Amino acid sequence: MKVTMQTDDVLVVEDRPWGFGLIMIAGIVILAWASMDNYASGHRPPAIVSGGFAVVLTVMLPVFIKRVMLTLNRQTDVITLTTRSLRKQTTKTYPLSDLRHANFSTSKNSDGDEMHAVELIFQTGTVPVTDVATGGDEAPLAAAAINAWLQVDSPTASA
Repeated sequence: MKVTMQTDDVLVVEDRPWGFGLIMIAGIVILAWASMDNYASGHRPPAIVSGGFAVVLTVMLPVFIKRVMLTLNRQTDVITLTTRSLRKQTTKTYPLSDLRHANFSTSKNSDGDEMHAVELIFQTGTVPVTDVATGGDEAPLAAAAINAWLQVDSPTASA
């Protein structure tokens, strides 16, 4: 997640998973090519398997690739969380005055690497900003940027 706009009244933080999307598309293209090549060579079972994997990746693409835009607006006292996939867009709004701070949760993947996800901590509970935790330091930096804009201290990560 990266800050794409910051003024005294508005903060916009976005997550655009272009890299992961391009990797999935490359996988689809390679598997589709392998399927057609195997079919043209008369190797039907490998053609069916690689074609099936290409179809599965194509179906999974809109599930995993989601653009998230978080907008905090002081003038309207509204937080807007917009999630857009290849098929649909959802928008949720929350009162900015109920937001206590932003945080990031930390978990470990199967390789033992740390994965982070941004969360908004309200008086009534926690709202995750993204569905998927990612590696790197973008989530901690985004949470720190939100807290700096809110002029509150950045808490430590939650497990």
